[in-house]
Amino acid sequence: MKVNCQVLFVIAALTCAIAQQPPISDFILEQNVAIPMRDGVLLRADILRPKGGGPFPVLVYRTPYGKHFAQKEYTIFRRAVQRGYAVVIQDVRGRYASDGEFRPYENEGRVLNQMCSRLSRCPRGESRSSAYVVVDCGRCG
Repeated sequence: MKVNCQVLFVIAALTCAIAQQPPISDFILEQNVAIPMRDGVLLRADILRPKGGGPFPVLVYRTPYGKHFAQKEYTIFRRAVQRGYAVVIQDVRGRYASDGEFRPYENEGRVLNQMCSRLSRCPRGESRSSAYVVVDCGRCG
């Protein structure tokens, strides 16, 4: 009986998680957008944004663990888009789809400065204001 209750709980939890995901048609998703850095290295990002015209404020999430994994793991990105934000989910330098050499923390300040500079000039309708940036360091040793 205990196992059956646990199975039902897991099924109920998964059903709620799936139900909370907004439909893909509610926003525009651009995958593997190449963002050139000043040294010529291309960092790749997925960009989620609301349908319609901007400008939109921008949230940036950079991760060494794979942008595709972050999108599967977190629902916050789609919820932010529902609330009118554009979301940039980027693989850090040298990891997954981004070019360059991975050196933890060494390039972050310079890259974040360049990212904010590029986003302020972005033609996709994102805001010309500064971006709120989150770097995924929760699992860094």
